Amino acid sequence: EQLLGSLMTHETTMKNHENVEVKKKKSIALKASKEESESDEDGDVALITSQFKKFLKSQKGKKALKKFPRNVE
Repeated sequence: EQLLGSLMTHETTMKNHENVEVKKKKSIALKASKEESESDEDGDVALITSQFKKFLKSQKGKKALKKFPRNVE
């Protein structure tokens, strides 16, 4: 009887260890990286800057049409 009880205890202990190992294998740790998002923002700023420069070049020499109401006194 002692041998049977000892064997059953050993089997349940082994099953518990297997369950713990399976749980450990499922966990994944990921690190976040800010550098990629900053480079994306830098790319966006560079794109807007280049488009604005092109706009200014295309507007060079043209009169700016200002539509402000005149104050007539």
